[in-house]
Amino acid sequence: MTNKTEDNILKVNVAEDIKMEDMGLGGQEGGAKSPEDQMARYHEEVMVFLKRYVVPHRVKSRWVMGTDIERVIKDGGVMLTLCTIPRGMYGNISAIAHPQIDDRDPLRFFVLVDGKVIINPVIIDHTKVPVFKDEGCMSYPETPIKKEVPRYNKITVRYQTLVHKKMAEGKSVPVLSRWVDEKLSGNLANVFQHEIHHLNQVYIYDEDFKSETVAGFGDGLVLDLIELTKKYEQDEPQTKGEVSEKNEKQKGISNPRAAVI
Repeated sequence: MTNKTEDNILKVNVAEDIKMEDMGLGGQEGGAKSPEDQMARYHEEVMVFLKRYVVPHRVKSRWVMGTDIERVIKDGGVMLTLCTIPRGMYGNISAIAHPQIDDRDPLRFFVLVDGKVIINPVIIDHTKVPVFKDEGCMSYPETPIKKEVPRYNKITVRYQTLVHKKMAEGKSVPVLSRWVDEKLSGNLANVFQHEIHHLNQVYIYDEDFKSETVAGFGDGLVLDLIELTKKYEQDEPQTKGEVSEKNEKQKGISNPRAAVI
């Protein structure tokens, strides 16, 4: 276990075919299409991505293992792209959780708007009294923002991410990082709680919605975490690096009054 993140974190990228600058605008090579045609193509591609959303469901997200990395990177790119696309009445998206695009075999990870992948997250500590936030959810694009959602202002989260690992032949491959314990506060803590709720099949619009608590994870989930921790602590450390305080200033998570996540 470490309280440090790695200095060679692998982040996912927005899908190339959704970037307007790559569509031949401005007389670039292959850019004979009119701006109207370019915009029509863009909207077609946007609709393809928006169709990846699934309706809210109760399928349990499973722990991410090394064999899932390729899928995490592929789906993570889709999720990051969705962070750039407004849906319904919402924009300014802070993060997307994998269960929001997969109701068959959802994995326990989410993607922040800066491309960082948060894998197997669990809240292991939090302040005692929740504060109240205004939130929206991309899984409910036509539902108005919910007022006074209870959230803990300070939490400690245990998670993994993706890092580059250099192999003997000099190649770099993506691997799961060591476990990281990170203290968060303010809006970023709010984002993590919202996404972890998604991973736990909980939605802010549930009639019985309440704050996530350490006790609320249940013995089974905690035992699973202990077993996973033992497994990964047997591996050699892959990288080093301090947790950056810039996490509080994640791009696109600059503390809006109502987070949409």
